[in-house]
Amino acid sequence: MNRFQDHPVFVSEDALPQPLSSAELRDLRKLLDREKQRQSIANIGELSGRADGKVNYANLAERIYRARRDRERVFDDSIFADPAWDLLLDLFIRSERNEQVSISSACHASSVPEATALRYLKVLTEKKYVERISHPNDRRSTTLRMTPLGTNLMTEWLEHFRANR
Repeated sequence: MNRFQDHPVFVSEDALPQPLSSAELRDLRKLLDREKQRQSIANIGELSGRADGKVNYANLAERIYRARRDRERVFDDSIFADPAWDLLLDLFIRSERNEQVSISSACHASSVPEATALRYLKVLTEKKYVERISHPNDRRSTTLRMTPLGTNLMTEWLEHFRANR
């Protein structure tokens, strides 16, 4: 037996792989796209998970919030505006982390003018998704946090988002 017969130089043309047809290339691309999507979904789960195996919804919400800010770096940000959603995401993240959120900080997180953000905060407060908390030592200072209703709705949405990605 010739030890060189399996070397590519000595293989007959019939044994060489044939170029893929356009249909085979299309199918291969679909498979690769599905695999990328599957890995992306797995990464969302990993990045939003906790050591105890429970979902860290604050991390998942933060990824969504950051993706929205990244989008504004690429596209003209004047075509995107959803201040209520940005406010809810930011307040949810920071409430879950037991952080104090000033009104000015929340307005900044909404990426819209302060007057617009304040109007949305009023609506979110009226809907009982967000509440204003007076500072116990300084009556001039007010902070914001998610209400239990707002937290439950956001958690429900994030779970639905995570499950359907």
